[in-house]
Amino acid sequence: MSAPEVTVEKKASRWEDLVDVFFSPAELFRRRANDSAKPAFFTLLVLAVVIYYAFLPVNQETIRIAMETQAAARGQDPTQMGTAAKFMGYFGGITMVIGLTLAILLTALALWVIGRLVEVKGTYRQAFMIVTYASFVTLLALIAISVVSIIGGDGLDQVRGKSFGLLRFIDTESMPPTVRPLLTLTEIWALWQAVLWAVGMCVVMKATKAQAAIAAIGTWLLSAVPGLISAAFGFGQQAAG
Repeated sequence: MSAPEVTVEKKASRWEDLVDVFFSPAELFRRRANDSAKPAFFTLLVLAVVIYYAFLPVNQETIRIAMETQAAARGQDPTQMGTAAKFMGYFGGITMVIGLTLAILLTALALWVIGRLVEVKGTYRQAFMIVTYASFVTLLALIAISVVSIIGGDGLDQVRGKSFGLLRFIDTESMPPTVRPLLTLTEIWALWQAVLWAVGMCVVMKATKAQAAIAAIGTWLLSAVPGLISAAFGFGQQAAG
């Protein structure tokens, strides 16, 4: 009598995770529920830097426009900003890595804390994993915004033209500065990530749909706070206007 055949389940590669996060997020979270998020986190940062420098001319142009707008508002000669913007563009990848890292850490903290408030017995480590995988959506955002910038050329509105949410359809010139950060919540990238947070909480933390929805919506709303603080104190308004 022959021994029963043993089937060994093939473990999905990290590159398969990059596909599943967009098409089968529940399966991804189920598969990686007990794994470390560090490989995914560092992969995200590397890919973000690669995309940034792949579209370096576009990013330098965005920085130039922002610096010229600020210089004009201060009564300075905006034409002198070109060289400085080009120089700063080379270091933009470093700034982006720092910003993305802080965003993931703080978003995971918010998701975990709000989850605890609604009695989800998850850990910060799990929240960090969920937010890290959900943040791969930002890679699509980087590519999409860069492509739109190339197509739009010099005449592209730096706010409405790069928006994939309600900001695209609203006159931002007459808008109170504090309204803009709230409208950024409607960007498809922000909404997509919030959905992934909820899916991750249901799969990884065993939260109910109601608990996951409350935690995800609460975290989604809190993501507008940095922009609101910046607008309230006048930071970045001139560049964005």
